[in-house]
Amino acid sequence: MVFTNHRHMRIKQKKNIIFLVLFLFVLPTSINAKVINFTNCKLISDPGWEKWTEALKTNYNEKEHLKKQNKKYIYVNRSFDLNKLTGITERKFAETKKIKKWGPYDFYLNKKNNKLYTTRETVFPMSKFDKKASDIYKVVVMEVNLEKKTITKWDYMGSGKEIATVEKCKSNFTPSSNKKSYLDYWWAVILIIAITFFIFTQSGKRLKQIRRK
Repeated sequence: MVFTNHRHMRIKQKKNIIFLVLFLFVLPTSINAKVINFTNCKLISDPGWEKWTEALKTNYNEKEHLKKQNKKYIYVNRSFDLNKLTGITERKFAETKKIKKWGPYDFYLNKKNNKLYTTRETVFPMSKFDKKASDIYKVVVMEVNLEKKTITKWDYMGSGKEIATVEKCKSNFTPSSNKKSYLDYWWAVILIIAITFFIFTQSGKRLKQIRRK
């Protein structure tokens, strides 16, 4: 009878340990899970288009141009998963009411300045403007400033780089949220250690009671 009770206690103790191990792996992920949402993004500057209008010798009215570009979309939202380091862009077109998503795409997180970076390779159709010229290989770098809630796109062509566009968004990001997640993680670790200690001490006490019987 004592052996049977002892065996049941050991089985119960193993189950508790397995549960805690699983809890240890799952809890930090859920605590640190953070998705930064950029909503209602609006174009506030378009130096790239301004440059080409100057090259084509056409008039450029910045206010009217930005208004026209922003009217194309009912909304432009972006989300950035800081755990998976992936982002998604979603646009709803004003004319068709259709929603189009891009992603998930990978990005790099610079924790020192709270900025995200992602790149995209493309070709600038220079031949459309000048039949004698060849198309140019271009790399677009998107810089997301979490603190300023801005998105800046840089065009890298040849040895030079230029700002293409700048957007301003609303966001749920706060600089203090990173520190809070870090503290929450360590409180979770302390809680797990406390629970583990409690289970082992209670198991020891229960085992002594069974042996006395």
